[in-house]
Amino acid sequence: MRYFLKILHLISLSIFFGSIATFIFLGEIIPPDDLSALRISRELVASGTAYLTLPALFATGLTGVLMSGKPNTRWLWSKVIGFILIALNTIAFIYPAIEASLLHIGTHTNGSGSDEFTAVMQQEAIFGGLNLLLIFSLIAIATIKPSFKRKNKTNYAT
Repeated sequence: MRYFLKILHLISLSIFFGSIATFIFLGEIIPPDDLSALRISRELVASGTAYLTLPALFATGLTGVLMSGKPNTRWLWSKVIGFILIALNTIAFIYPAIEASLLHIGTHTNGSGSDEFTAVMQQEAIFGGLNLLLIFSLIAIATIKPSFKRKNKTNYAT
């Protein structure tokens, strides 16, 4: 069972990262003045986030929790808390910004864009970058498995 969970964990993590990398790539190759291409890329990002990124995020978190059981070390607790922060950040800030970009794309003009479109794209970029930072931190924690021990306060006074 643990082997199966580990495979699901790695597959869902790959889907999660792959979808994010694809969205970043799409954002870079679409010319900002091509409104129809921009609309198509934003629709792909929205549907990809809804049907690939979010399910893969939750599958990664769920399989990680199932593999570790009840967190009994600080590094496992930090991973659980980090996953909760990533999920909340995605649901509260990133996905709403993606949806809002579709609403404001009609006002996007000749590369400069409307204030609303620019603001939601910036929100998506900032919180997406924060998520990537958190994800790479959790991967480092899982790889290194630091002890996060508290320093012993020894009283040497006699």
